[in-house]
Amino acid sequence: MSDKVFRPPVIFLTLALLVSFAMVNNALAQWQEPEEWPINRPTMPIRFDWVLLENGELIGGDLISMYRNTLKIDSDEFGVLEIDFDDIRQIRTNDIVSIRLDNNQIYEGQLLLDRTKITFFNKPQLIFPREQLLSITPSKQSEDSIWSGNVSAGLNFKEGNSQRLDYTIQGSLLRLTPLDRLQVSYLGVFARSEDIETDQQVLTEENHRVNFSYDWFYTRKIFFRMPDLELFSDHFKNIDYQATAAVAAGLILIDEDDFFWRIYSGPNLQYTRFVEVEPGTSNRNTSWGILAGTDISYDYTKDLTLLFSYVGKTASEESGSLIHRIEAGIDVELIDDLQLEVKSILDYVAEPSPNELGEVPKSTDILLILGLKYSF
Repeated sequence: MSDKVFRPPVIFLTLALLVSFAMVNNALAQWQEPEEWPINRPTMPIRFDWVLLENGELIGGDLISMYRNTLKIDSDEFGVLEIDFDDIRQIRTNDIVSIRLDNNQIYEGQLLLDRTKITFFNKPQLIFPREQLLSITPSKQSEDSIWSGNVSAGLNFKEGNSQRLDYTIQGSLLRLTPLDRLQVSYLGVFARSEDIETDQQVLTEENHRVNFSYDWFYTRKIFFRMPDLELFSDHFKNIDYQATAAVAAGLILIDEDDFFWRIYSGPNLQYTRFVEVEPGTSNRNTSWGILAGTDISYDYTKDLTLLFSYVGKTASEESGSLIHRIEAGIDVELIDDLQLEVKSILDYVAEPSPNELGEVPKSTDILLILGLKYSF
């Protein structure tokens, strides 16, 4: 008996092929080419300044500045962004900007920067190596402001056996160009507490401090502060007002992506008028001295910055002898331009001036500030 091989009828094979073809054809009909990426990479920048990162991300907005190897750009969608300059592949600006090079030369134009060189759309004959770039700021020819600033407020309220209300108000303005920096700041501290006998709110602390400084950048590492001015008033420390004027030379010790440290020092002149003095004592004093200070900032994370500053100055014994001020704080990025600020301030005067009754204010004051800061 011979073996027989089963062979399916030709019609079954034909039907199977037709069904398979119909299924494949239906799948192809339902599949569509993906939509092309709607990303506009303009050859000539329009509407925005454009920043292309090494990872391919493209950011459009208004370029604020490039300083200390960090570029700031204001995006309508994401707010102010800070970008490590080493992560940037290209910059193309819509507006006229000012750049400063290591040789202290300043140029203005519609910037075109890539991985190796710097040039301008409207001045293609100017070409410089990228590593020579020191800073970028808006030009006075453009409509962008070279001013920025912040305001903050802190509040502390206590109620129970006694009532106490403390609040602080701070604000600062910064004008930055490739050649110089001008900064003005204000700090006001107020405190009220309930008088146990009268149940009335009594002012227990009030002081005001205004600072003004102008820095001229000589090189990438050296700057001159001309002048450094401070006006201070605190009746609880027996100071009607105290004005200090100084000039200083400064050196930037470290200027890394996430760490910055500078020092400065120079002569200062201090004038003090006291609220009260002992009989036979002048209520005014003028003295020469030496001022020294340092500023440190460390970006611990993208959203958390540690800050430290110290200013010390010498004066005559009548004006305090040795005066120290230390500020240490943390800024935490919340949303867009809003930050949480935690700061402690220590003020020390070695020889406080007594009042007319011979009472001497305490040498040390410590203040803790918890507040919200808005940058603009």
